[in-house]
Amino acid sequence: MYGEHSIMKFTKVLPCLLLSWSLFTPQAFAVEGQDIAKVQNLIEAFKSRNSASIAKLVSYPLMAKTNRPAINNEYEFVSRFDEVFDQNLFESIASSDARKDWNAVGWRGIMLFDGDVWLDHDGNILSLEQTSTYVSNNKSSNKTYTYQPVKSHVKPQMTQQVKPQILARGRSALHRSVSNYAQSVLEWKTNRYHVRVDDIGNGRLRYASWPVNVSTAVKPDIVLSNGRLEMDRTGRNHRYVFNNGNFSYHLNVNAKGDQSPGLLEVFKGNQRFLIDNVKEIIRR
Repeated sequence: MYGEHSIMKFTKVLPCLLLSWSLFTPQAFAVEGQDIAKVQNLIEAFKSRNSASIAKLVSYPLMAKTNRPAINNEYEFVSRFDEVFDQNLFESIASSDARKDWNAVGWRGIMLFDGDVWLDHDGNILSLEQTSTYVSNNKSSNKTYTYQPVKSHVKPQMTQQVKPQILARGRSALHRSVSNYAQSVLEWKTNRYHVRVDDIGNGRLRYASWPVNVSTAVKPDIVLSNGRLEMDRTGRNHRYVFNNGNFSYHLNVNAKGDQSPGLLEVFKGNQRFLIDNVKEIIRR
């Protein structure tokens, strides 16, 4: 008798439990309307194999659930592209069907398959739950990248402690004319020069150059602003270009790592009169 009473009581409570579960657990539904166009825009960016285009579709910072530093902007994303995407994940996104393979999951965003990739409702990458295997210095490193928004009242340890120290050390080693910047993008030593590229805010790029054996605390020989990022047809290798009258300075980054890691070229008009190989990468 007692058992029957318990069963009847549970039967009455069960609909309420199911209703609560459905209210508070996001459900997955096929994307529709404007979300389809946003997902398709991401798919097309991957089909183009242009990492610069993909970099514009990411919510930064993109954090790694390891001790590797966060990816804070488009420049870092492009240069560390192979760390984030292995071939399988890249092809999964490029060959996916916006209507069949992607699902909207309420406030959590939009996911590919079982959550391999998550987007916000603006179509930007929030996280990559699938692990990418990247070989660096002959060591295999497995990482899961995810977006972790920085709240004003709770700052992550990297933001609160390490990053200001790094910036302070970096700025103290520079001449005051180039010590202000938002993000260091690239720093090389070539056979003849010590060069660096900085983001000085709002995506504006600045180039500075010293003779290779001169301290960066000395005023640089050349400072150029309003640089631009250009991609080659592979979407992997890229270059930073700065113009100075009839001269243009090209810092060519070989992201594939199968040749020299980089090259400094200077052109006068269409004629190249300087080519200088990178011998040390300080930041890339």
